[in-house]
Amino acid sequence: MVSRSTHQLTSEKEAQASRTIPNMPPGSALLRANGPVLEHHMRIFGAKLGFAVHYQERGQIIPGPGGAQALYFTNVNAVRGELPLQIINSLPGPPKTLRQGTKHVSSQFSYSWQTTDEGLHNVTYAVFNGAFAILVVTTSDRSIFLSKHADRYPVIAPGDFKKSAVVKPPDVKSEWPPRTCAIALEASQRWARFRSITPL
Repeated sequence: MVSRSTHQLTSEKEAQASRTIPNMPPGSALLRANGPVLEHHMRIFGAKLGFAVHYQERGQIIPGPGGAQALYFTNVNAVRGELPLQIINSLPGPPKTLRQGTKHVSSQFSYSWQTTDEGLHNVTYAVFNGAFAILVVTTSDRSIFLSKHADRYPVIAPGDFKKSAVVKPPDVKSEWPPRTCAIALEASQRWARFRSITPL
């Protein structure tokens, strides 16, 4: 559930979709979060998160034959009961977060992770401000499990970030960014300049 946006659904589709979301707060709107460009970027982001957590928790980088397979979920998936709770509940708790001294961001970011029993795969589940979550599986040998599901969930290998085919989003046959996005970007840049002005 997000505030009104230029990418909101049409009123008919929104009303229909709203009926499928239990306890949707009044005044909230729906944002389409399943297009090919967003899906592509969320998978790349999820793979990068998986590589980072793998290194943070195991102290080793994922080698060339390894990889990551990421899925993302929105808060709508959560309220509809579409999260993989069997996997999430098997992860150890309490969740970890980012810390620097006494400061932390536990209200904005938390993650749990675990290595599978055979020690070949790591599973990470991270939540970002209650808005979306990433579930990512990493391994040092993607041929063991990840490649079997690559047709549905692409596998990102460590060297793929250097290749433009992985980083570049798929072609979409619509105007992007729409004019309203450009206006919003300009407004946010103006706001940033305004905030940087120090009072006399």
